[in-house]
Amino acid sequence: FTAAERRVALVRGEATFQVAKQPARAFVVDADGVAVRAVGTAFNVRLQPGKVDVLVTEGRVRVETPEPAAGAAPA
Repeated sequence: FTAAERRVALVRGEATFQVAKQPARAFVVDADGVAVRAVGTAFNVRLQPGKVDVLVTEGRVRVETPEPAAGAAPA
């Protein structure tokens, strides 16, 4: 946690988050290279081999995926 951001890493399994609204301090979940960013919402992140599932139950989130390597086929 910093003054600008709240960040956690999901390394396996599944977690549900209910995020307090703090527009100046985003909440970010990192899961296998995917960043799920929320300001005030409720959502679930599930990490499975080769994929990340995000289920939003309230509000909105932004999902940021890593850029593919040059010459790599899209996933």
